[in-house]
Formats: sequence, C-alpha cells, structure tokens
Amino acid sequence: MSNQFDPIKEKIENLKQLLTQWEYQYYVLNSPTVSDFEYDETLKQLIALEKQYPRLVTPDSPTQRVGGKASSKLAKITHQTKMMSLANAFSYNELRKFDNSIKKESGLNEIEYCLEPKIDGLSVSLKYENGFLKTAATRGDGLIGEDITNNARTIKTLPIKIAYKEPIEIRGEVFLTKKNFAKINAQILDKDKKFSNCRNAASGSLRQLDPKITAKRNLSLLVYQIINKNEEDKIKQQSGIIEFLKLLKFKVAHEIKVCLGIEEVINQIEKFNVIKNTLDYPIDGVVIKVNQLDLYKTLGQTSKFPKWAIAYKFAPAIVTTKLKQIIATVGRTGRITYVAKLQPVELDGSIVSAATLHNAQYIVAKDIRVNDWVKVFKAGEIIPKIIGPVVEKRTEKLAKFIPFEKCPICGSKLEKIGDDVDQYCINNDCKARSLQAIIHYVSRDCMNIEGLSIKIIEKLWDHNLLKSITDLYELKNKKQEIINANLHIKDKMFDKLILAIENSKKQNLSNLIFALGIRHVGSVIAKKLAQIYQNMSNLMKVNFEQLMATKDVGETIAKSIVNFFANTNNINLINKLISFGVNMSFLTTSNFEKDSIYYKKCFCITGSFDIPRNEIKMRLEQKYDATVVNSITNSVDYLIANDFSSTKYKKAIANNIKIITEKIW
Repeated sequence: MSNQFDPIKEKIENLKQLLTQWEYQYYVLNSPTVSDFEYDETLKQLIALEKQYPRLVTPDSPTQRVGGKASSKLAKITHQTKMMSLANAFSYNELRKFDNSIKKESGLNEIEYCLEPKIDGLSVSLKYENGFLKTAATRGDGLIGEDITNNARTIKTLPIKIAYKEPIEIRGEVFLTKKNFAKINAQILDKDKKFSNCRNAASGSLRQLDPKITAKRNLSLLVYQIINKNEEDKIKQQSGIIEFLKLLKFKVAHEIKVCLGIEEVINQIEKFNVIKNTLDYPIDGVVIKVNQLDLYKTLGQTSKFPKWAIAYKFAPAIVTTKLKQIIATVGRTGRITYVAKLQPVELDGSIVSAATLHNAQYIVAKDIRVNDWVKVFKAGEIIPKIIGPVVEKRTEKLAKFIPFEKCPICGSKLEKIGDDVDQYCINNDCKARSLQAIIHYVSRDCMNIEGLSIKIIEKLWDHNLLKSITDLYELKNKKQEIINANLHIKDKMFDKLILAIENSKKQNLSNLIFALGIRHVGSVIAKKLAQIYQNMSNLMKVNFEQLMATKDVGETIAKSIVNFFANTNNINLINKLISFGVNMSFLTTSNFEKDSIYYKKCFCITGSFDIPRNEIKMRLEQKYDATVVNSITNSVDYLIANDFSSTKYKKAIANNIKIITEKIW
C-alpha cells in the first residue's frame, strides 16, 4: 500500500517545498521569484492532491497556514483581529459554486454582493485612538505584521487625524499608481534592480527603514474594511462601511459596485476586465463580498479564509508553444538556473523564445519534458515563465526530465546546500562562477571600476589575462600583452582602465563586502556590517551568535557569513586583496565635509575631463557623501559639465540646475 502512495507523496513533497521556498522569498526576503498567478496555480495543484489523498496532508503544508513569516527588518505588531487572506476563484463556475454555498448556509434565494477591485498592493491595518493614527502594520502572516507607522504617515491619501474618537481599526491596500511606478523605475539605472511590477515596488517602498525614502515614492492608499464592534452593529452592509469610510475622509475605490445575484456579479466582472488597463492603479482581480454584514457570523470562516468573501483573479495572457531544449546556467554564487528554449511565439506584444524554469525540482514537480507543448505567460513580469506542459498534446513518448548532475560549464558535481531546493556548482575555479564574480566585483554598486565592461572582461578571460578578482590588480603589469592581444584596447584606454582599477582600492569597506559576493548579503546589509564591525579583520572573527544579535541579520544571512569566512579560499582572496592595498576599513561620515554646499547633494556629469569620471564620482562620494546619477532628473542639484551641446546640459539649463564647469571643478 505504501508503494502505491510513494510517487504521489514525492510529488506532494516537491510541490510543498516549491511553495514554501516561494513564500520565504516573498514574505521574508521581500524578493519574490514567481508571480501570484504561478503561485496560485501550484497551490491549486497541491490542494487537489491533498483533497484526493487526505492521509498525505501534513501540518507543514502551505495549505495549512495563512502566509509566511514577517520580516525581521521592522518591529512586530500583533493583530488583535486576524488579517485573513481570501479564497481564490479563477472561473465563473467557481463563483457560482461560492454563491450556491452562501444560499445554502443563509437560506436565502438571492444574495446581494459588494464588488470591489482587487488592488495589487500591500495589505495594511491602521489603528486610530481618540481620532489620531496610532499604529500602522502590514498583514505579515495574518497574526503578526510589521510596524510601518512612520512610513504610513508619509502617504498623502492616509489621514493622520479622523473625526471619530472611539478606537477603530481600518484596513486597506497600499499601492503605487502606474504613473509613479514608471517614474521610480525610470530613476533606477541598473536594469537588474528595476522593480518587476507595482506590487513589488509598493512593498519595497512601504517597508523601507528610512521614511524619507518612502515619502519620495509617493504611495497611495485605498481602504475597504473597519474593525469596530460598535460601528459593525450600526452599519448593516459592506457598502455602508464604504460610505462610512468616505465620511471619515478616507479614499475608497470609485469602481465599487453593489450587485444583486451572482450573474450580475459576473456581468460586472466582464466590465472590469475591459477597463482594468485604463485604471491608474494596478488590479489583478475583483473581490466579491456578501453585502449583508449580519450574515458573516452565520457563514463563518475556515482557518484561512472568511466564507463570506472570495477573490476572482483575472487570467494573464497565456500562449502555447513547443519547448525545444532545456539548458542550465550558472550564476555568481554557483546557483543553477534552468532555462527553456522555445519555439518563438508572440506574447504581450513581444516575441518570446526563452523562459525560466527556475530549478530542477520545479521541472520535475511540473513534469515538463523536452519537445512538450507548454503554456507560457508573463502576467506583468519581465521574464516569461512556463506554467506547465499541455499533457493532452503529448503525441509521442517523451523522455522524463533528468536533472543535471554536473555543472554545464566545468563538469563538477552539483550539490544542494542545506534545505535549499536549488543546485549549486561549488567549484571555486568554475569559469562561469569566476566570470560572474568578476563582473559583480567591478559593478557600480561594488568596486565601481568604470570602463571594465562585461565584453572586455570576457575577452581578457579568453586570453588568459584575467581569471580571478585578484588578477585585476596585476593587469597594470600586462600592458603590452593586452595591447598586442587585439582586444581593441589602446594606450589611452588601458591607462584609464588601470587608473579606475587603482582607484577601486580606495572604495569603502561596505562596497568591498558587497563585492565579495557573500550569499544573501546585499548592499544594505553590507553597509550595516561595515558600520558595526568597522574593518574586515573584525568581521572575519565574528561568530554566529554575534551576527544573530546584529539588527537586520537573520539566521540565513548569519550562516552564510560564517560559512564564507570559514572557507580557506575566501580568506586567501581577502589576504591577497590586502597585499594589493585594497581598503579594509569603514570610512565614516566624520570624513565628510558637512559644511560644504556640496554635502549630500545629487550630481550628474557630462563630457570628458582630465581625470576619469569615476574618479570625480569617488571624490564626490567620499568627500561630500554625495550621490552621482547618470541622467538629469528632478533630484539633481548640480551638473558637472564639459560638453555644452549634450542633452544633459540642455536639460539642466531647462530645469534651472546649477552648472559646474571643468574650470570651476
């Protein structure tokens, strides 16, 4: 009997691990790797299997809890009334089934519903006492959220004071308008750091540690619920709650409708589907609530969802095409990412020929095979993704996918690290890892070696002139070899590159920590570590317990740091960087000229100068704690110019931005 369940059990375990990993990335790391639609589709598959095989349901299944853990970056707030999620419907038949269950439980022949747009943002709880905003919290796991009070106060559509003296809790959704989302992304120069959708941008903006950053993002709020016994008893309908919130001068969605019967709901959804792209705020569906509040107690709730409401999710654009090949790529940390090569197909106005398959476990769980017809979607994401195979179109016997056992670049055996579902190449000499490590090290947010492009790095690698990070600091001794190697690097260009490499030695410790590529350590954590431990020697000695006591450093990051400095190869790398004179200390703000008119100002540069631009940038950052950007925006205070015909110069003049010429500089 047990053998009969083994394949099903394995499939359920695979799906559970996928969902758990996605929840961790979404809720804890604030770095989602899949869309809501993809998550929902996988969850539905797990729910169906667990319903068919109830003996295989376990307490750790994602179907048995509301959401993920709250982030450790902000203080925690316990919700007195649980912030529940909603059950999802993806078809009109599911809505009719929902309607039938409401009729059965209530004994009514026709139900009145309140229809609200499902805003693609971040759910929040706002508590008011004596008319003033006391706390604001994210939903978190439904029971415990994050304290975002200071950030919430920056939202212009959120009233700090209301004309209501009793304690009351208001719930709503924080979001970015499409216009503000486009504006924020336009200001992010690194394409890898651009937000993939409005929801991610809103979440990241609201959960900033610095409210000043949140204020600049210009977030919006729409509300839809109150938690207050007295008002719940007075108000009889959900539509009445909306009117009450409007009286308190909260902003509510204009598109809210009251419908009599489920067929009228479906007709309204059809209209929503037509206008959804014309709305200035992002929606991914419609929320349907029973309008009569006195029915809520009768209908009750499950451990996860209220039975009196459901969310209808709009389907994303999906196309079907043939999967021609599955390849594996190797990242900087050695993580293996699987990619599907597709028969080119048009999707959302662009031709798609490749899509991500995440990891081997994803492919196995979905039973995706080479030469399968597969469903591909974007759903607002930048990278196309595969939902799964169209099994009924499998006209020939196709071989099951077998995960790669060896690195596609160096041939080393792939391994899993801890409970991670991903595979890794752990060979430090792997070409792909080394190349990606160098590319990361020289990037703007790391050691900022301007002029050393990916193409040049690859050419130097192919000519055996650059095989590791430390080789960068020996390139100055290989001038003739590099010039003779036909790399299109002449004397003047070579001298500029070497100057940029030499200048990188002066970068702050925070840049170096980030540049080393320690898993899970981004630029923000790197700066915090540099500020706390002051120099590399101190950081290398720190133990797990000390790191866990460090604010914003959780277990995953702490383990990663300890493991990094326990590796002899990494210690040797740092010692070699020390021998080359790379700065290992944190440059504090006491070094800045705070009395200068340039202190903490924003600069842009245009034209050529006697010294490289990255040298100018470094001086501004290290002397004045200034910010240097690549384009003219409203945030720019000064343009350093030596090209008076450039677009930057013309824009600066038009926007009354102060000009600093080379002579003044």
